[in-house]
Formats: sequence, C-alpha cells, structure tokens
Amino acid sequence: MVDELHFRLRPDTGRYQFVRRVPANVAHLDGRQFVKAGLGTAIFEDAAKQAADIDRDLEEWWGALLDGQLGRDAWERYTAAGRIVRSMGFEPLTVDQILDRGEVELVPRLLALAGREEQLFLVEAVLGLLQPPQDMLAGAFDLYMRLKAGDLEGYSPSQLRRHRQSKERAADYLIEVIGDKPLRDVTRADALRFRDWWVAKVARENLTRDAANRSFADIQGMLTAIDAALQTTYRAVWGGLRLKQARRTQKRRPAFSIEFVQRKILQPGALDSIRFDVRMAFYMQIETGARPSEICNLKPEAIRARDAIPHIAIEETDERILKSGNATRIIPLVGVSLWAARQVPEGFPLLRNNEDSFSAAMGKGLTRLKLRPTPQHSPYSIRHTFQDRLLASGAGDRIQTDLMGHEFERVKYGEGPTLKQKQQLLLKMAFDWPADYDPNSGSSGRSNV
Repeated sequence: MVDELHFRLRPDTGRYQFVRRVPANVAHLDGRQFVKAGLGTAIFEDAAKQAADIDRDLEEWWGALLDGQLGRDAWERYTAAGRIVRSMGFEPLTVDQILDRGEVELVPRLLALAGREEQLFLVEAVLGLLQPPQDMLAGAFDLYMRLKAGDLEGYSPSQLRRHRQSKERAADYLIEVIGDKPLRDVTRADALRFRDWWVAKVARENLTRDAANRSFADIQGMLTAIDAALQTTYRAVWGGLRLKQARRTQKRRPAFSIEFVQRKILQPGALDSIRFDVRMAFYMQIETGARPSEICNLKPEAIRARDAIPHIAIEETDERILKSGNATRIIPLVGVSLWAARQVPEGFPLLRNNEDSFSAAMGKGLTRLKLRPTPQHSPYSIRHTFQDRLLASGAGDRIQTDLMGHEFERVKYGEGPTLKQKQQLLLKMAFDWPADYDPNSGSSGRSNV
C-alpha cells in the first residue's frame, strides 16, 4: 500500500503530485534530495495507483544502485548495472554495441548522465563499460543456483538434492572433456567434442541415449537461466546436440502383470517382513497409481481415509512442488490402498522428503522375497500396472489422465470426472484384499528390512 505522504494535492493546480525524499543511505548515489513528479490527476485513487508504480520503480532503481556499490562480487555488480540501465529506459549493451549504433544510441545516454559524471558505477553501467565476469565452468552451477534461487523456493530438500546432483554431474563431465574454462570461451567445437565423448560413453558402457541427452539438457538449462539473467549468449553453441533415440533400443520400465500382483504381491503376508511404513506406502500406490514421491510426502491432512468417499489429495505445499501442474489431483482410496491409508493416518514421517529410501528399501525387499519378475521391475513399476489396469477397464482418456496426473492432450471442457465417478471406476477394477487383515500378523512385523 502506498504511503500517502508520497503524494499530495497541489492547491495551485488541483492535481496530485508525487513527492518523496531520497533515502539517506542512497542519497550520495542518486544525487537528488527529493523525487518529484506530476501525476496529472485530481482523482485520489488514480493518483495512488500512479504513485505506487513510481514507488516501485524507485525502489528498484535505488536497490540496483546500492547493489552496484555494495555488491559482494562481480556478478552482483554486473546484474545491478543491467537493472539500472533498464530502469532508465535503455537496453543493456556493451560499449562496442553502443558505438556501432552511433549517435542515436550514444547521445541519449550521455544526456541522461549529465550532472552525474562523478557517479562512476552509473557511468559504467549506462555506457556499457562493465564486462561480464570471467566465470568458470566449475562455478556455473553455483551461479545458476544463485540466479534461480527464487524459482527453487518450493523445492523440498530431496528435490533440490536431485536437481543439484544431475546438473553438477553434467558440469563435471564437461570439465573432464574440455577442461575448466570461462563460460564465454566455450565454443561450438567444445560442445561437439562433448557430444562425441557421450556417443563413445553410451556405446562403451551400454547406456541409453537418454543419459547423454539429459546431460546436454542440464548444461543447456543452466546456461539458459544465466543468459536470461545476465544478457549473455552462452547457450548459443549448445543447440542441436540431442542424440536421436532408436526405438528398438528404447528401454521402458516394465509393469507387474495384473495376475502377478494379485497372486503374489497381494498374497496375505507376502510383504510382512518389509518395514511397516515402506510396506504401507507401497500398498497405497497399488490402487492409486500415485508416484512414490507423492505417497511418501502426503501430509496427515491429505490422507482422508475416513471421509464419505475416502481419498488422498496430492497437492503442492510450501515445502514441495509437484512434477507438473497436472500432478495436482484427488484420488479415491479403495481396496488395499484404503486399508493401508487407515493404518497410517499420520502419513510417512520417516519417508517424507526421503522417497529414495522408500524405493531402495522396497526394492531390496521385493528382491529378497523373489517378487521381481525381472531386474528391471521396481516399486515404480506398480504405477505402470495401474495404467494398464485403467486401459483394461475401458476408462476414457480424460479419467485416465486425471488419475495418473498426466496432461490431457485435448482441450478440456467442463469439470472432468467427479470423485464419485473415479471411485466407481476404481472399485470396479480393485484387487481382492481382506479388509480385516492384521498388518502385524507376519512373523517379522515391523522389521527394518
């Protein structure tokens, strides 16, 4: 809300005027005692809106001036310079670019600096004299994280860890191939050399091409964010590197067969030697098709197993973002998933932000119990089974995507399937499970496997 002292009604004109004293901590950088501007209106509400816009621009301007003077490192000064130039109505350009454009670009900048020649940082910013710092490849990830800090605020610790690991690994691979060098000195030849290295690595280690493409995407993602923030062009040399995936060699995570789940996995007592919370999380996956991360991070209020239509609510929280906007959804609880949800009304405190430990423990348990038809089957495979069951049930595309948390490829009309409609579908396809089964009936009960 605008401080009303920042604008006043002039009795001589009958119109409002913006007036604000330059704060003491920035007065030596701004050079003015007061900022004054006519608002051209006698209507209080219109004046308040215009004053708010001026206030916002001034705060940005003063903040950039202070960042430029007090910046902890060269990048802070460089980014502050860009903000200052834009706030003055100019495009951030290098001195060579300004001179190439001639008087039409140079003269307005010089006029804007009139009387401010002693403010060296301002002069350097407006005339494009500040050069991007020589950041090295080894520091690219830290620079990226600093520039993207605001966008990553909703990530959980485990999401941040995976985000960090993937991108740092890609940068380490690149340095291994071309050596550490300034970002601005990385050439197209370097990028192609990195691609050739990956082609050889894929063949030598029998990897999928997705591994190489993920590495390229991580490098490009970091440089895209850096370019957007700093008006650099580091990403330009990285286009067109993707390795085409051969369809015949494409590896897909297999699904457990429906019969295998019913006769083996859901045989009463079959999983009782697996740690209690891990086992319950896996059971909750079976009839919901939810991702392991979605189940493990359910908060107590999102497990509504005693509602008229029992369900779970998969939603973003302040601590965690979802894979995509489509992942937000409500899934009815039926069968073994309803039973399991009622065993864990508080959710999974030991697995929250730690879904990797769930996958490791559940995978180890399935292996020990000989419940993995192939080495490629994993706890995540039960989600693929759920998709197969939806297809076999004859469910329409809209209800399938709503339950799976996928994007619906056609234009959406209406509100989509109701919770009751989704419940009716899941009840029809539910596995058999004894509702009165004792979760501690197994010999190992709550073991730590």
